[in-house]
Amino acid sequence: MNRGIVVKIISFEYYVMDDTSRQVIPCRSRGGLRRGGDIYVGDKVNYTYTKGKYGVIDKVLPRHNCLVRPYVANIDLAVIVIATYPEPDYHLVDKILINCSKNDITPLICINKCDLGDTTEIEKQYDYFDIVKVSALTGEEIEGLKARLEGKISCFAGQSAVGKTSIINTILSTSYETGELSKIGRGRHTTRHVEIYSLGSNSYCADTCGFSLLEVDGIEHDKLHLYYDDFREYESGCYFRDCSHTHEEICGIKDAVGRGLIPRPRYDRYVELYTEMLKKYKERY
Repeated sequence: MNRGIVVKIISFEYYVMDDTSRQVIPCRSRGGLRRGGDIYVGDKVNYTYTKGKYGVIDKVLPRHNCLVRPYVANIDLAVIVIATYPEPDYHLVDKILINCSKNDITPLICINKCDLGDTTEIEKQYDYFDIVKVSALTGEEIEGLKARLEGKISCFAGQSAVGKTSIINTILSTSYETGELSKIGRGRHTTRHVEIYSLGSNSYCADTCGFSLLEVDGIEHDKLHLYYDDFREYESGCYFRDCSHTHEEICGIKDAVGRGLIPRPRYDRYVELYTEMLKKYKERY
């Protein structure tokens, strides 16, 4: 029995990188594993293989987590890429952070294009979180980022044209297609399928699975605050246990905002998202 990780799926054909040989073996699934949906990129599997034939996946090992659209399993680290240009979409970054908390994924804020402008405002927005500043163009701090990916399955997430694929190209010395900005400053999606790439022994990165982190699904408005990790240490100052941190007079979060401990723009976006989710909840019920 061999063990490996599924690095790519095309038309129900599974490509498994063997843990020992590091060779990629084309595999098919055992009959008990139904075609479609039962095996995801990132799955750690047991498989059998006879030289010259297809391998057969016998068992999918327990998952740490599972993302959808597209399906990817066992993500340890989300590299949230943001840049001074195009104009940062802070709402999107907030949603990715919420999904990281929900799925037990460690977030890393990666500020790309640091050679092109002042990144102070971005850093102030997310000073609670781990931040690395890089330049895919010049190679600045790319080795430091690569070191943070060691021993993990990582995904790159963020808006288009911030340089996610460019960073991966720099790390891997590859030339995957990258997107350009349209005339109105919006990015064009260029990554078309999910695949994870080996960075060495037991280290992998994925380009497209960040799309699974872009929308807040399965969370109700009254539980939203539970996924703001930077709020947690101040919630003891709330008078009500179920404080929404929006309209209550005695609120540890609002007090922390007033004292500059939580960035006001981030708090204002929280209130905006909470209000939007509350409105949808009322429409349903």
